Amino acid sequence: MDRIDFDGAPSYIKVKEITDHMQIRQRKPALENPAILRLTGDPLGEQDAANLRQKIYELIGSGVTNVVLDFHAVKHINSAGLGGLISSKTTLCKAGGDLRIAAINQHVRKVLTITRLSEILEDHPTVEQALASFRPKK
Repeated sequence: MDRIDFDGAPSYIKVKEITDHMQIRQRKPALENPAILRLTGDPLGEQDAANLRQKIYELIGSGVTNVVLDFHAVKHINSAGLGGLISSKTTLCKAGGDLRIAAINQHVRKVLTITRLSEILEDHPTVEQALASFRPKK
């Protein structure tokens, strides 16, 4: 179900409808780097993870190497979703950038802690704090 669909929302562009479960929306950037991807629904299947990786490749191809994933509307995550996160982070790091996650709920936090991915994936309470983490330290 790949398509580009502009839904008229003032601050977000709908980039792809991933499946019945997950959508990726990219905020219209004032600055291109870092990009903010808002995930909605549940990234459950392998197709969801593959589509997330594809979006990361597209961003890198356009010169964006730092990405914040906004999880505020994600309820659950499974192994395929975790694989997509790891692959996305690895790809961005190889391109000289990084990945941050923001606004995760307790269920997602518990899964990241149990799998010890919380040691690899830097998470922040808000998107704004995740964006600030990319700024050079003074």
